Amino acid sequence: GIAVKLFVRNASGGYDDVNRTVSTASDGSFELAGLAKGTYRVTIAKTGFVGRAFDGLALTSGGDGVVPEVTLAIARGALKGVAQLQ
Repeated sequence: GIAVKLFVRNASGGYDDVNRTVSTASDGSFELAGLAKGTYRVTIAKTGFVGRAFDGLALTSGGDGVVPEVTLAIARGALKGVAQLQ
């Protein structure tokens, strides 16, 4: 699966890691249940792919939120070197 990690907004406007990570099911779905009212960040990542982050996901008391559907692109690298003449 793909790793989905949760962060919560702190008083200074940044995000704190809440040590909650889930993996997606074979169809890409995931759920982070039992969340308190607040504003969250979700990161979605898999080795070899470009990760994505979604900030400002607000949950009201007793409400559910939806993370936008995302497709991760294959990470591209580069070959570098030096060529010299003698």
